Amino acid sequence: MASRRVPVSFEPSGLTAWVAPGTSVLSAARSVGLLLNAPCGGRGICGGCAVKVLEGALQAPGATELSGLSRAPKGVRLACHALVEGPVRVKPSIPAQTGPAPAAPLSGSLVAGVDLGTTGVAAVLIDPRSGAELARATAPNEQAAWGADVLSRISAASAGHGDELATAAWRSIAAALAAAGVPDEGLARLVIAGNSAMVALAAGVDASSLGVAPFSAPVIPEDATDVARASGLLAEAGSASFVGPLASFVGGDTVAAIAATGLAGADEPVMLVDLGTNAEVALRARGSVTVTSAPAGPAFEGGGLRCAGPALPGAVTRVRVQGSELALEVLGSAEPLWLAGSGVVSVIAALRDAGHIGADGLMHASGPLSDRFRTDDDGVVRIRLTDGGAEAAVELTQLDVRAFQLAKAAVRVAVDGVLKATRTKPRGVTRVDVAGAFGAALDPDDLVELGVVPDEFRDRINAVGNASLAGAAAFALESEAQAETMSALQGAEHVELAADAGFNDALMRATELKRS
Repeated sequence: MASRRVPVSFEPSGLTAWVAPGTSVLSAARSVGLLLNAPCGGRGICGGCAVKVLEGALQAPGATELSGLSRAPKGVRLACHALVEGPVRVKPSIPAQTGPAPAAPLSGSLVAGVDLGTTGVAAVLIDPRSGAELARATAPNEQAAWGADVLSRISAASAGHGDELATAAWRSIAAALAAAGVPDEGLARLVIAGNSAMVALAAGVDASSLGVAPFSAPVIPEDATDVARASGLLAEAGSASFVGPLASFVGGDTVAAIAATGLAGADEPVMLVDLGTNAEVALRARGSVTVTSAPAGPAFEGGGLRCAGPALPGAVTRVRVQGSELALEVLGSAEPLWLAGSGVVSVIAALRDAGHIGADGLMHASGPLSDRFRTDDDGVVRIRLTDGGAEAAVELTQLDVRAFQLAKAAVRVAVDGVLKATRTKPRGVTRVDVAGAFGAALDPDDLVELGVVPDEFRDRINAVGNASLAGAAAFALESEAQAETMSALQGAEHVELAADAGFNDALMRATELKRS
């Protein structure tokens, strides 16, 4: 496999270095001008370069590092010996200084990765010489004007609006890149990953095979140079490509996430779970990769619920019950405005633990937060999570819980489906990378307690953020990595969940909110 690069992000500086797996965290910091404390010069004997892993995973510590960590808290690693494995975010225990900035990028030399999502578009801009991440940004997907869901947009394209949908996709991509600060001279390379339907519509190809059973993946051209250049995004000698799908709804976003996490080349059973509108699961086991997908709906992305939204300032990311009070964690230290996806998971887990939600998902007022409950004129039970008036308060309703149950069930059936197909026991999976916009705000214990994933996964979950975006950027940095990843996945088995005679029964059983 070609050497891919993965992001190592440092808090609170906000600096990110894109490096090859096997690079030490200390070297990654130096490459972007961040000077970590290292009194012993990197010999692993002083502990001065200790970092706390906030998100993602590093390679297992060796003997020298284990000796240096003998009295360290859980999650702390020595930057001089800790080696990068996949996307990771860390915070130095001793504040780091910023040294000389890397040399200014050459004109027209920057590369970018894009995650073309159904709701929004994310972009990251990188200097390939230094590996320094320059910026990342998001923009709404303008295709929403033709419907919020994939099937509505496929129908619109079939009705003659295909060109308009393609134009809207490229306007959205350009908006995200502009927000990231793409220079006037354009990019040296651009890679776009996304779900099967979004990429097909952006490429202007027929996506109708995704609209009716039996579903099949549209044929998507890899080269996107001409249309990217026409959109003013490329330098004179620049190039652009799409990441194609593996099967029907297992799209290029999954391929990119597999590349970012290194799943295809893993030596032991590892799993990728992408919690999005369309939940994808991939498992590397028994020498091959098995994939599947299930329609989860937007609940995990903070969408489609009474008071939910994106992970932006004002989003509630975590909820805990403390006696008769609620403690909310909010992005950006702002007033709570809505629930992010992690907040949805968190509040349902908290209310379940407090006895306000049963295993069947039914909400009731009996318990420590009874004064926060009410039933509206339509008979829908709801709980007020903030202290604003009825109109301004952030609430969770019985309908929200039901939407989450369906999303949770889809993910669980997908997880169980690949385990069954590969004859792998849950305890045999050594690492579970959970991708999505959650970041470190997602509490793995909540996923286990609500039965989203098996109980055996509790201590093996790594939140890896937007792995699709990370993979697209890795392909932009190392162009041969894209072709080699697709080659490595040629023999991947696709599990069609709906074809199983017991699918509907399994889906209903999986709606229960309990450990398993």
